Formats: sequence, C-alpha cells, structure tokens
Amino acid sequence: MAANKCNIPKQELEILARHFLPQIQAFFESKEGRKEYEEWKAEQAALKAQTADKTA
Repeated sequence: MAANKCNIPKQELEILARHFLPQIQAFFESKEGRKEYEEWKAEQAALKAQTADKTA
C-alpha cells in the first residue's frame, strides 16, 4: 500500500474505506460495472502491447 502522504489519520481513512467499499463492490457486480472493467482491461492490454512493440 502507498504511504499516507497527506497525513490523514488512519482512522479517517478506514472510515472512508468502510463507506465507499460497498458502493465500489456494487458497481463492479453490476452489468455496467463489469462492462466498464472489461473495456478497461482491453485498453490496458492494448497499451501493454504498444509498449512492447516500441521496445522490441
């Protein structure tokens, strides 16, 4: 995990995480969320392939 560079108290970060996690999970379990995730994965694969082509 990245360091807390903003000096936000750990307790506050945990409160935020507990608040947002159910919403994030619901999004990724939804049809729209799964579709967006698959599109993102395809974009990442394309970027990785582009980078590999440039270094080859």
